[in-house]
Amino acid sequence: MSDKNLEQRINIKFRVKIGKSASEMLALLTVAYGKCAMKKSSVFECKGGFGNEKISAKMVPRILTHDQKQRRLHISSDLLRNAETFASVIAGDETWCFQYDPETKRQSVQWKTQNSPRPKKARMSRSQVKTMLVCFFDHKGIVHY
Repeated sequence: MSDKNLEQRINIKFRVKIGKSASEMLALLTVAYGKCAMKKSSVFECKGGFGNEKISAKMVPRILTHDQKQRRLHISSDLLRNAETFASVIAGDETWCFQYDPETKRQSVQWKTQNSPRPKKARMSRSQVKTMLVCFFDHKGIVHY
């Protein structure tokens, strides 16, 4: 990265911190650096890197109304007051576990010459060996028999 580019990136970072838009930054950089100013796409890309980041919205099953939230709050507090009821409950969960024999990146390292082709590694696939994992637990934790 050239000194001019680094200098312009520092200017962009400063302007992001004081709330300037990318269009304003581009105009100011063009005035200051003339033909050596960064291109529009580079300015917008830099601004995105220094300032805001793109994030996806969190997926929720549904958006609850205020009344629904209050009802959940009351039900939860009632359940907490009657917590001794849960002392006699045993719950269970089950899942299938497939056997994998992964090779780590370090294990797959090989020496090669400059002209030799890069080694290929097949994607891992599930084996035919599978086991059902079953777990039972109560209010204290996992139940062992």
